[in-house]
Amino acid sequence: MIRVRLSLLIPLLVILSSLVSGLLLFWIAIHDARRLIEREGFNDLNATMTHLQNILTSQLTLENPEDAKLSLSVSALHSGVKTLLLADQNHVVLMANRYLWEKERAARVSGYDEQAAAQVMLRSASRTAADPQRPLLRGYYPVTLRMAPGGDPRMQTGVLFVEYDLTPRLAQVHHDAEVQAATFGAVMVAIAIAVAVLLHQLVSRRVAEIGAVAQRFTLGDAEARVGLHGSYELAEIGSIFDRMADKIAEDQRALAASERKISLHLKQNILGVIEWDREFRVREWNLAAEGIFGYSREEALERRMADLIVAPRAVVAVDEVWRSLLADTGGGYSINENVTQDGRVLLCEWFNTPLPDEEGTVTGVMSLVRDITEQRKMEESLRQREAELKESQRLAHIGSWDWDAESDVIWWSDECYRIYGFDPTRSLSFEEHKQLYTKESAERLDTAVRWTMESGSPYELDLELAHPSAATRWILARGEAKRDASGNLRGLRGTALNITERKQAEDELRRMYRDLEQSEERYRLVFESSPVSLWEEDFSGVKALFDDLRREGVVELDAYLEAHPEVLSRCAQLARVIEVNRAAVTLHGAQSRGELLSGLADTFTEQSYTAFREELVCLWQGGREMVRDSEVKTLAGEPRQVTVYFSVCPGYEESLGMVIVSLFDITARKQAEEALWQLNAELERRVGLRTAELEAKNRELERVNRLFIGRELRMVELKEQIRKLEQG
Repeated sequence: MIRVRLSLLIPLLVILSSLVSGLLLFWIAIHDARRLIEREGFNDLNATMTHLQNILTSQLTLENPEDAKLSLSVSALHSGVKTLLLADQNHVVLMANRYLWEKERAARVSGYDEQAAAQVMLRSASRTAADPQRPLLRGYYPVTLRMAPGGDPRMQTGVLFVEYDLTPRLAQVHHDAEVQAATFGAVMVAIAIAVAVLLHQLVSRRVAEIGAVAQRFTLGDAEARVGLHGSYELAEIGSIFDRMADKIAEDQRALAASERKISLHLKQNILGVIEWDREFRVREWNLAAEGIFGYSREEALERRMADLIVAPRAVVAVDEVWRSLLADTGGGYSINENVTQDGRVLLCEWFNTPLPDEEGTVTGVMSLVRDITEQRKMEESLRQREAELKESQRLAHIGSWDWDAESDVIWWSDECYRIYGFDPTRSLSFEEHKQLYTKESAERLDTAVRWTMESGSPYELDLELAHPSAATRWILARGEAKRDASGNLRGLRGTALNITERKQAEDELRRMYRDLEQSEERYRLVFESSPVSLWEEDFSGVKALFDDLRREGVVELDAYLEAHPEVLSRCAQLARVIEVNRAAVTLHGAQSRGELLSGLADTFTEQSYTAFREELVCLWQGGREMVRDSEVKTLAGEPRQVTVYFSVCPGYEESLGMVIVSLFDITARKQAEEALWQLNAELERRVGLRTAELEAKNRELERVNRLFIGRELRMVELKEQIRKLEQG
């Protein structure tokens, strides 16, 4: 069959290739001739039209254009000129080789392109092109006109348009190419037939030899080779066949080696590898399976899974998985309880793969198994801890969050969603998160986040929600940098605390201050007669210094004061005391207000400067109130423990022009606490001593008791002996 097909195919291919070659030669001859004719036509056309262009430019006049028309008519007699006309700027024919076209639009009577003509007039440069559809050349040549409609003497530019027909030349070329192609085709067909007959004789015998060797190789003779040598095609085919046979033999050896590697891998895999037949009996059982279930390979082979490792309450589910695997409709993944040889119940994860034969029938199953008992216990413990964390967050009204800067996704805890009153099924980007706050709060949050991402320093802000719920209006947001294993910043994490009630209390306090300010006389009376040390101070100078520092680029005031301690002293000088009450004079042991203010620097301690520094940081961050314990001195140098409370008066939040600072003397309380601590220490010491004495007395008492009891026992024995002697 192969010989018959080749005998027909080879001559047909050779003859067909000859015909294709003749047609290709014909096409090439026509194509080259056309290009040559077009090139010669362009040269001839450009020479003729350039000459006519110069003549028309010199001959055209407003009074007598007849010479120009005559020159154009003479040029139109040139061989190949089909259309020749002169158009004005409005593309109207002034003169043409056909008188009927005059005063007509050039585009209507010819292939004239007004857009191309306009470009030629604009650039004063000629343009020629071949028609892609017909054997035709078109040319546009700018001509300077000295005549204009209505006698307008201004210079105008027109276009000389020509269509040059190449059909006569191409007809002769086409005829010559047909004769040449036909002659070449006839010669090539004759040669092809002769070559085909010769190749037929050579190919048929060699093909038969190659076919016989291929048949032997197919029947299993792995050593069968063609053995043809030479540079002709069939020898190359035979050589290819021999190399293919060598490659197949090499692949078979590699396949055997791969199977050995796979077998070794299955034996040493950390996952249990088990192969089952259709009856659910074990056909393969690796070392990991032995470690999981306790059965050796010899003990497991040929045993049914249900009798071996399936827990009683998992039998129904496992049977369903097995039926799905045999039907190849599912069961690839399952989790179920299994039993070990020593009776322990495990939770195992199974990855099952049906093994079909060539017809697609499932003949067995390959399974990978992993013991996940401890993993599930850890997951359950983790879920329990997460539940406890959620409950603690709910009780404390503190939510947690985590922002990944690369993906720009913020994770919120459940309590965080409750605090914000937000849909827990939706995740937010950082920009979407900022929209939850008022404009001022969002700007402060953006500044703090950028600073933390640049410096790694944490932030703490009071933020107001733009659309507060009934329970939440203010949030205390804390954030800190989150780094990867290389130490690079990759996001932030932190907490959110609902401080609405605290803010409401602060608002109430500010309301009280406003009520107090409504009566200056009442305020002064309360101020002066208050038993608490009160100071009215003006921090507007400090505010001006803050503005200068911000313009200089300072962002973190605490770090700046650490590096520039002189600025702290400068701020203390700028904080101007306006008024102090009698309690303040008494607290510092002064005789008068003037004496206190003149010696004010002597009342500061190291703790006083620390408290003042925290006040400045609070004001810098936008805070308006602060409470902390500190220490001051009297003018005589006696220390006083105080609780410092400072608050910016309503209406002065921007200028800081009025700040109330109160000092509550807690020295007696601190002394009492110290005395109580010392008393407790002395009591513990005395209790220890008393305990030691009691222990010593107890030991002495035990010793005396042992002596007394021993003596009594001896007296009893002596009396018994006397009684026995008397009876004897």
